[in-house]
Amino acid sequence: MNKDYEIIRIPLGIVNVFIIKGESIILVDTGHRKHGDKIVNELRKLYIQPEDIDLIILTHGHVDHIGSLPYLKEQTNAKVLIHKREMYSIVEGRNVPIPGRNWFARRFFNLVIKDCIHDYKSIQPDIVVDGEYSLRNYGIPATVISTPGHTPGSISICFKHEVITGDLIQPDSWFIIIKMLMSTSDIQVQYKSINLVLAYHPEKIYISHGSVSNYETVKKFVEL
Repeated sequence: MNKDYEIIRIPLGIVNVFIIKGESIILVDTGHRKHGDKIVNELRKLYIQPEDIDLIILTHGHVDHIGSLPYLKEQTNAKVLIHKREMYSIVEGRNVPIPGRNWFARRFFNLVIKDCIHDYKSIQPDIVVDGEYSLRNYGIPATVISTPGHTPGSISICFKHEVITGDLIQPDSWFIIIKMLMSTSDIQVQYKSINLVLAYHPEKIYISHGSVSNYETVKKFVEL
């Protein structure tokens, strides 16, 4: 597969962020609050300086994806893109809530996902999307699309043969957890969004928790 871009996964413990490297350099998500320095160090290992980042795309408004945004915005001065339904998360420093399927799930998510993000510095987004947004202006052959389900304003980045999905798609074993706990705003909407992504027949699916997945694996679990 000949490409004029590269997708680089940067693992940060249980969460991944991604670099899209082409005519421009784009950072997808920012990890937890204390991941900023580690991300900068990983960038430099790739011979990328913080100021080389042109755009930061946030797949959704949870702390493990937006936590280091204030630090990285300051380091990079990059533009910030987020869905309009979740821009409040970075402006107000708040987690987008996740409802639970039962009392145990609601209790669990209330314990692990707090409403306010401690000491979060407000960031105003530069690009607010609601639907499709082409990255061609950045020299990247991809489109940002709305893929709600995990959260109402979740987005994915679709290339011709690859896709970056944030938390829309989870590692194989997590599909069972999703069905048990409903760690999502709407399970039916989430599956519809997954099928929208699968319509691209991606050879590689870059997910935020776990290693790179693929079309066959995800299709199998969606059909369960």
